Amino acid sequence: MSDGPYKTLPMRRSWKTVAKRAFIPAFTLSQIREVIGPALGGDWRNEASGPLVNALQQILVDDGQGSLFPDQAIADVQALRGRCASTMDASLVDSALDALADGFAGRTAMEQAGVGALESRLLANCRQIEEHFLRDGPQGRAAGVRERLEAALRGFSLNGLAREILDGHRGPTLQVPVKRDSLDDGVSL
Repeated sequence: MSDGPYKTLPMRRSWKTVAKRAFIPAFTLSQIREVIGPALGGDWRNEASGPLVNALQQILVDDGQGSLFPDQAIADVQALRGRCASTMDASLVDSALDALADGFAGRTAMEQAGVGALESRLLANCRQIEEHFLRDGPQGRAAGVRERLEAALRGFSLNGLAREILDGHRGPTLQVPVKRDSLDDGVSL
């Protein structure tokens, strides 16, 4: 007997937790939602290059010239593309270019870049989870996993997470759930 198809997912432990909660119907949407932030925060901590984020922040926020000379800001951000060391870095630079093209400037452009990078990673990991369940999971359960992930994401705020990460915080971390060992500690209704 298998422990579940989420055990063999080639992802970080935090994303396996997201997959497990999406797969098992006993977990509520809020319980799925509460592990998505720590999973994204972990990806940011592991993959976003501090020097690149600082350089991008310097161009978009600290310099103050970005709003006066938008073409120069775009050229400076494009120059950062060669310093990307991960897909998260590349996504951050691409999202910053998109934010500048959409007319955002300063702190708002930096937040939009963070939101874009996190959203790109979130969607890619959700697709990977769904594809894994299509291959290795019980027939018919992959559609349920996708629906539960989409429903959980409807109440999730990427803007708040991006703001928290860009303000110098390390992002949310996965909290160990309280052990329930009494009959009164059953499933919440």
